Order: sequence, then C-alpha cells, then structure tokens
Amino acid sequence: MTDFDNLKGNNISVSTTGLPLESGAMLTSNVDAPRPLPCVVILIHGVNDAGEAFENLDKMICKGLNRRLGRKDLKPNKWRWAKTSADDFSPRIEMLTEWQETVGRIEPPFAPKTVKHKSYSPIIPFTWGYRPVDEDTYKQELIAYCKRLQDDNIEDPELPYDSYLIDRDCHFKTKNIEVNKLNCDKFGNWIDYLYQRNGGPFANATTCIPDMYGPGMAGLLGYVGKKITPILGGDVSYDNPHRIYYAFAAHRLAKLIKQIRKDTEGQDIPINIVAHSQGTIITMLANLILANDKDKPLPADCVILAHSPYAFEPTYAEETSKDLGMGVQSKYGREQTFINFVDQMYNLQGARRSKFFKLDDLIKTGVINTTVNDNEIYTQADGTKKQYDRLGDDKELFYRDNFGKVYQYFSPNDQVVSLSNVQGMGWQGIHEEIFVNCKNQNLKQRIFSHGHIAGNDPIGKNVSPVLGYLHITEKDYPSNISVKDYKQRLKAIVSDNKNIELDVMLLPEQLASISEKFSEKLIIEKAESIDYGMYTRNGHAVKVFFSYNIETIKKYFPSAYYEIVVAENLDSDCKKQQINNNFKKYPNRSVSYDKLESEAKSQCSKLRTGRIITGTAKFEPKLLFINGELVPETMIYTVDQPKGKTALSRAIHYNDIYNSDNLFFENIEKKVINQIIDRPDYIPEKIIYPFDSSSALITNKLQLKKLLDDHPEWDRGIESARYIPRMANKISVNYCKTQEQIKTEIGKKVDDEADISSHHSGITNSLEVPAKIMAYDLAIGVVKEINPNNQGTLNSWRAQADWHNPYNPDSETVEYAKSGKLPKELKRAMNYPSKHMPEGEELVVNDFYHVELETKVTIPISKSPFFVVTAEVKINITDIIKKLKKLNKKNKKNKKKQWPLPTRDLIRSN
Repeated sequence: MTDFDNLKGNNISVSTTGLPLESGAMLTSNVDAPRPLPCVVILIHGVNDAGEAFENLDKMICKGLNRRLGRKDLKPNKWRWAKTSADDFSPRIEMLTEWQETVGRIEPPFAPKTVKHKSYSPIIPFTWGYRPVDEDTYKQELIAYCKRLQDDNIEDPELPYDSYLIDRDCHFKTKNIEVNKLNCDKFGNWIDYLYQRNGGPFANATTCIPDMYGPGMAGLLGYVGKKITPILGGDVSYDNPHRIYYAFAAHRLAKLIKQIRKDTEGQDIPINIVAHSQGTIITMLANLILANDKDKPLPADCVILAHSPYAFEPTYAEETSKDLGMGVQSKYGREQTFINFVDQMYNLQGARRSKFFKLDDLIKTGVINTTVNDNEIYTQADGTKKQYDRLGDDKELFYRDNFGKVYQYFSPNDQVVSLSNVQGMGWQGIHEEIFVNCKNQNLKQRIFSHGHIAGNDPIGKNVSPVLGYLHITEKDYPSNISVKDYKQRLKAIVSDNKNIELDVMLLPEQLASISEKFSEKLIIEKAESIDYGMYTRNGHAVKVFFSYNIETIKKYFPSAYYEIVVAENLDSDCKKQQINNNFKKYPNRSVSYDKLESEAKSQCSKLRTGRIITGTAKFEPKLLFINGELVPETMIYTVDQPKGKTALSRAIHYNDIYNSDNLFFENIEKKVINQIIDRPDYIPEKIIYPFDSSSALITNKLQLKKLLDDHPEWDRGIESARYIPRMANKISVNYCKTQEQIKTEIGKKVDDEADISSHHSGITNSLEVPAKIMAYDLAIGVVKEINPNNQGTLNSWRAQADWHNPYNPDSETVEYAKSGKLPKELKRAMNYPSKHMPEGEELVVNDFYHVELETKVTIPISKSPFFVVTAEVKINITDIIKKLKKLNKKNKKNKKKQWPLPTRDLIRSN
C-alpha cells in the first residue's frame, strides 16, 4: 500500500552503479504524494442571495473533512466581493483558486515578501438568478403572443416574457455605498449594472416545485405587501416576474451533474449537494429531472437541505399570494412529490454503494489517512473530552455510508421560512407520516435550535416497544390450543352482582407452538418475538401479540425509536444557553439569577416565531423526531449574529425606497423648509399689519418665478413666500425639500438601518455545523485524476456552475445571462410544467386546485406588541368576474389549466 506521508520522489536511488567515481552522494528528497479528493460538494444559494455563506461553508467543510479523514491537505479557496465600484456595481462573491498574500512587515527599500497559495477544495459554488429581457424583445414577444391568442388552432400558446429591464442613471453616495445607476425591471425590482439579480427578488420564492414554472407572486397578498411591507420595514414586495428562472436553474444544475458524470465516467465520483433556502427546491427538481433521464437515470449521491421553504400543506396566506383562478399544488401532491424525491435518491444508487464505497479502497487510495494522532481530542457539547479509534471500533462513526441519503436541517428560530405564507419544512421540520411513507430509511432529520445540542445520539432514551398482532381462528389452531382448553381455564369474578369473565392467557408452550407454526407469517410481519396472547370470541379465536424488530420500529414507528422534539424543551434550552452567555458578560460575576433569567426570557422571545411584529407562524411540533446519526463531536447550536449590511443589500434598500409607493418616501417629499432671505428688489417693500396674515403672502406669479430662477437649488419649487412684519428687507420662503436633500435623507436612512438577523442562514453561517456535522453527512469516495497540481477539470465544472462567468461552457447559461432569453424548452414551459417538469406517480405529482374568489382579507400591520392594527383590503368583484370571463373564453378547450393564460389587458405593465 502506498505510504502517502513518506513517499519518496522518483529520483531516489540506493545504488551508485554506473555513476562516476568522483560523483558525490546522490541528492534525495521526500515529496508528498497528492491524496485524491474524497468527493465534490455543490453549494447552491437561495433567493436574493449572492452566495454569502459559500466562504464559510468552504472553510468549515474542508476543516471537517480533514478531521474526519485524518488529513491536512484539503484547503479552502479565497473569497472576496467583486464588482462593487460605482462605475461597475454588480456585486458578487468571487472565488479564487490561486492567490498571493503579503506576509510580515518589510521596511523599504526591501520588497515585501509574498506567499503564493493554491486551494485544494471539493467545493463547486453553483449560482443562479434572474435577468429580464430588453424592452424591444418584450414588445416583440407581446405582439407575437397576442397573435397566438387569436389563433384558435393553437391550444397552448407560448407565453411572452412578462418583464423588461430599465436602465437608469442615478448617482447615489453615502458613507457606505456609491452607485451611478439604479437599474430595475418593469416591476421596480432592483437589478445590477449587467441587468442581473442573483437569486431573483425575495418575494418571488416558492414553497413547491410546480410553482417554479408559474407566474410570479401577485394576488391579494402581493397587493397588500406592496402597501404594508415598507411600513413594517421588511423587503419591499412588487409585482414579480414569471418564476421560470427557477426551473432554468434546476435545468442547469441537472446538466452540471450529468457533465461531471460524463467527465468521470467509470469512476462515479461522489457528488454531494448542500442547498440553502430556495436552492433546496431547485435541488429537488434537478434530481427528479436526473431520475427521469431515459439514458442514465442517476441523481446526486447525497443531498443536504438547509432552511428549506418547501411546504407540505399550502396555507391560506399562500393562496392569497396568487391571482384568482391560479393553481395551488395540493397537500397530497406536495407530500408525494417529496416522498418520491427521497425514494429516487435511494433507489437509483443501486450497486454503487458496494462498488464505490469500500473502506479498504478509501485507505489504499489515500482518501483516508492511516496515521493516527493519539492525542486527538473531541470536545463534546457538555464539555467532556473523547478519543476515538477511527480506523477500528469507531470507523462506522467516521466513515458511514451516506450514499442515497437526504438530510433535512431545520431551525425553529428561522424567521423567514416561518412566514405565514411559507411555513416551510426548514422551520417546522418533517412530520412522522412522511418518514413512514418513504420506502427506505434514507431520510435523515437534524434540528438546529438555539441552545439545543446537535449531533448527539438520535436514539430515544427509552425506546418504546411497538406491538403487532396475529388473529388466528379455531381452524388454524396448533394441537395444544382448543375451545376445550379455554373453557377449562376460564375464570370469572363477581362485580356489582355481575359475573365478569377474565381473559384466558395463552401458556408459554402454546405461544411456542404458534411461533413454530406461523414462523413464515411472523417473518413477513417483521416480528422480533411473541410477547403474549389470549383467547377471544369465547375460545374460537386467539390474538397473539408480538414485538416488531428494531429496523421495523425505526421505519414504521420512528417516533417510538428516535428522540422527540418538544417545543417546551427548546424554550428551556434557549433560556439555559442565554443565562450562561449573559453570566459571562458581567464583571466579577456580580449579578442576581433573577436578572439573568429575566434577560434570557426577553432574548429567547425574540428568537421565537409566531409574533405579530415578524408576521411569522408559531412553532408547534407534531411528532417531530430527530434521526440524524451521531457524530464524533457534538455541539450546542447558537443562532447567527448580524454581520453588517453589505453594499448590495444597501443598494437594494435604496432602490426599494426610491421605487416604492410608501409612507417614508411620501413624507420626505411633502416636507418643506423655511428660509429667511434678503428681499430682492423686484419684490417691492410692503407694510404688514400684525393681525392681517393674508396680506403678508407674496402672490405675484412673475415675482415668484423670478425668485425661483434666482435659486436653482430649490429644484422642486416654492410652496409659499411672505413678508415679515417689522423686517422690511427680509422675506420668508417655504420651499420644497430639494432632490439633493431628499437623496441625503434617504441615504442616511439606508446607512443608519440596523442590521438584524432573521436566522435564515444560521445553519450555513455557523462556524461549527459545517465542520462538526455537515462534513460527516457527506458521501465520500475517490475522485481520481484531480489533485492539487491538476484541477483543470474541477475548475471547468466551477465555470459551468457560475451563471455570471462569460467563459461558462454552457451556451444556454451564457445567453440567458447576456440577454435574458431562455432555451426553447424552458420558454415553452412557462405556465406549462408538463413540457419540462418530470411528472408521474414516482416523480412530481402535479395535483392542484384553483384559488377561489375572496371579497376581502384582513392582515396585521402593527409593529406594537400590545395591540394589533389591521388593514382590510376589498376586491372589486365586478371587475374580477369580467376578467375571469376573458380568461375562460381562451381556456374553454382545457378547463383544467394550472394557471389562467394572461390576456393582453391582464399582462402587468407600467
């Protein structure tokens, strides 16, 4: 076996034969043989996200894999923000695989010392987003669509692009940001200088797969959102573009995985996906696309879903985010689609587990380092220290087979996927029925709640016994069971003057006879052992109870086997964590327990969902259990803290204020400023009487026009001017706040806005989760022909995963990033999921119903925790019925369309 730690170079020789006598000893050197990568890990972000957690995930996954495999050579990439200058403001996070750094302090005239670095990381960052077309394309598409609508021979007219870019010069500078443009789409959604937006608008996220082929968020919730969210201080909601760019992202991800398989044909390297937020639903669709591939159906090898908005049941709030007549995927459709995804991930792995995951091969190829550090310590969540034999008794703990697994990471503290119109599984977890209906035990769930231990043994402290039973009638009795035996052993007691017959229990030898006679039946029923039995029906039948084996309990009765999540326990964990944290902050530890407890309660209440101020739902777990495997080093999870607003988030915030019809902007515009100035000669002197206010007004239009011409800085006009009593040479002018002053005030609001955390990226931003837990949940194997000195193939995959990269080898991605134009198969799938989405009883179950008519809705709009102010929005029923008739006229041929086709007057435009 190759010794990867002491391998000598090829120029080593132990013989001097053939060398000149005068030659000295041959120089030798030891070189490290490069170890192969253990896998690749595709990272995918969510909506309105530039991949801000990628750097942390890269660092911590490399750190965790090094520890898991006993290595030191995996090295993360360098990450930095790029394109943030005022002349080129298209912020994105750039990954460098090679870079150099200055080390030490060197005084002139000596040149600074630089060190060159090269990464060796399994990470492939996958980015995606939204890019509207230009206005000319939009208009041409609209004209062509209207013609298709008029053609009765076209049953499913292809939809037009419903948005276009607006290029807008707008210099804006504060202490934190400077831009020269404020581009947006026709709905007012911010886009960068290249007319792109990573992850698309925040409000356009979905909770299921079919919606990624449908219209953007609108409906009653969309209308109310535009009016209310500025008041509440959240992300502003506009009308939103068609969501087809999500489906395109899944299409690209599936193509990337196929390309990796093609480039490594014969190796079948482990491909993992770590997905966050909306990226989790894109990941599900991509893998179902791969599962439906007719040539080589094979999805990724392991998937980790964090903070997922995928919802198993559509909420009323979600329905109100859709226009009248729009389709909503049913509870059955959502549940069965997810179950199918989990099953396909397992089923299509087939023989790959035994072929590509062999511990001996991982050792021989150098993936696992056999050099053991006897002093290596693993500190547990409770502070205890542990040591492991990772190549011996504890190898299953370190090198478990994760092929075909789906890991669900959820956090009850998440204040985004707990929103009333989302309520995703990344917040509330996955309930027991889903686990039971998955055919295999490859769905694993982990909870990350503030103060709660993560990564500990998932087996419940007291595994509950689960009993099944056999009902055997008299004709099938063994020889030692009979009606006669029943009658002989029957006893009764007298209670309330009534004879009550006692159960006649079967004797041990009778149970043994049943066990022997019905052995095959008991095997089929997955019985572990017969516990007891009794006669029924006056001795003409018996009922025998047996214990299920452990595997059956884990699969069909997981709540009896695994640790159960209880909301009250999570509150207790949070309080305990905060008390410990707060105690450390006081000097000399001089603080009462009552004060610590009071502070902790207040802090934990802010982490709890279900409050009016956040518009979130209340976390109420129903038989939620944690079955993620034990890891070597457990941890106490703590929510992420604010890291400071980025220039990107500030630019979007400024755009939201600039474009939105909200009270803040309106109030600024209404403000006037009073200024006392010298009276110009063209305004004659006038005596003003103290009690005659009307005579003080200057009303001459020519005089006012001249006054405005003399003061070009008052670019929004003069509201009024008047004489001042006893000040003959002065006048008072009220002028509208200038554009510059408005811009300054908005800039101050943007700069001063406090950075808060919604804890929606708490798992991916954690400094511990990716290293201590996620790295152990990845599928590992051997990635041949890629090493620290030969990463060309790996970098080509990274180029294909980056939708911004002009050298992306995928022409469809390059075209979309440049023009907003989609591939034909995706364009034709707008509102027609079946033209691209993998549908079927074992794939996406597209079962849906339509949103019905509502006349009004009441929602909370108050920030006060003490009382609720509501806004009631009424719908004009007459107008809606007229519009519905127009929609139905085109849809007569197919009354079950998932979404009504937009007609010309219904296509949202400026």
